[in-house]
Amino acid sequence: MKKIYVLFTLMVLSLVQAQESFPFIRPALLKDTEVTVVDNKVSGTYGYFSEFYTDRDMKEHYMPVADFKSRSKREALLGRVFQVIDVDEQKEVEGQIVARVILRDKENNILYYRYRSGDDYEYPLKVTGGLKLPADFYCDYINAPGQSLDTGLYIQPGCHLLKQTGDNEVEYSLVCNMFSKTGGKAPEKVTLVLQNGAPLVVNAYVEVKVHSANSFKYSFSFLLYGKNLAAVRKNKIKTIKVDTASLDFNGTKLNGIIECSEKKTIKK
Repeated sequence: MKKIYVLFTLMVLSLVQAQESFPFIRPALLKDTEVTVVDNKVSGTYGYFSEFYTDRDMKEHYMPVADFKSRSKREALLGRVFQVIDVDEQKEVEGQIVARVILRDKENNILYYRYRSGDDYEYPLKVTGGLKLPADFYCDYINAPGQSLDTGLYIQPGCHLLKQTGDNEVEYSLVCNMFSKTGGKAPEKVTLVLQNGAPLVVNAYVEVKVHSANSFKYSFSFLLYGKNLAAVRKNKIKTIKVDTASLDFNGTKLNGIIECSEKKTIKK
């Protein structure tokens, strides 16, 4: 079967604390949880948060910075604890799920947060104890319609499932994108270390993003298919090595997507 493999080169961001609290296309999972505002890659780098409002119509931004009224001051929100009292106005807009998250602090102040399912790089809410996810949650990343990799300034990091269609079969392949730093040279080899200890070398496309005197910042993409995909379905990925350096890898999302992927036969 002839397969065409498409590699997406991403501007990849390091994982943030709120990742395990990101509900993707199910923002209603946040209702009745306690959340803390934590830094995302935008607030940590540029010093502001987006999409916090004082009104239900989400037009008046909370504590705007002096020069940009559409941005909230980082120091006014960072570390604040809220109860999510409701998640409403949920709708699909240009392939994303958009919702209004209603927040209440201990002094009964109410704020509103506009949630978008494609903005996990900018997501600032960490659920106390982590989000309780349904068993099929990571299947959403396979089945959700209208997903777009390109989000403008940033491109969503993580793993994306590509469907490869042949004469009478469909095979799913994973394109995974990570971020790390290394010194001296661009990485050449990517190895997945499985829970049974077995190393699995995968062909990876590596692109150096930024080079300085001390480190390379790069992204890489690799495909899992055939025997390799079957191997990681049996043994979850424990860590990822780039050359000899191990990445700080949270494999929950990747392994969850793999568990949901399966080879299917197309009826003629």
